[in-house]
Amino acid sequence: MRRRLVVVFVVCLGVLSGCALFQPPKDTTLYSETFSDPATTAWSLGETESRKKSIENGEYHFLVKQQTSTWSWNSGAGAFDAVQIDLDVRHIAGTDNVSAAGLVFRLEDGNNFYAFFVSPAGTYRVYSVADSTWTGLTGWTGSPEINKGVATNHLRVVTNGSSLSFFINDTEVETLTDAAHASGFVGVIARAFDDAVDVHVAFDNLVVHELE
Repeated sequence: MRRRLVVVFVVCLGVLSGCALFQPPKDTTLYSETFSDPATTAWSLGETESRKKSIENGEYHFLVKQQTSTWSWNSGAGAFDAVQIDLDVRHIAGTDNVSAAGLVFRLEDGNNFYAFFVSPAGTYRVYSVADSTWTGLTGWTGSPEINKGVATNHLRVVTNGSSLSFFINDTEVETLTDAAHASGFVGVIARAFDDAVDVHVAFDNLVVHELE
């Protein structure tokens, strides 16, 4: 009798192992980047009069030295459409109300993309860039979810067709409908609003997940 019970148990395990209950969760990761190796990175590096891009201690650093925006992306990963994108943005230096940094997505080229900024003043803003023309889809909007000053903020964007949802530190802060850009690459961006103030930020843990 005991032997029969053991056989039945083993057969049941064999059946259940083919069920979803015993399967590992689906890995929906389409792309991830930890900026660990400057020697093999696909992301742009170097220094000009207006900015410096470098990988240091496992982070992607931007130093913006003039009143301008600078961005970067990996054209070897993507393009993406219906996805969840996560990114850590660390503000290091730059007066709170004249600096911002964040995520670019659905980037078709350097003149066409969306940008999601967070500032150390505690505000965020979303732009659509089309043929190099910047259009604010929101104004600069304050949020208690933002870690102000010298701090790290976790940004998330969920894109599904024309629906765009924006999260800061795991809390949804904005949902928009816009169809200007259907798909594209992901990247990072930093902006200085004053020629007299250098802006220094660092990015890490960029992950793109397929929507289930």
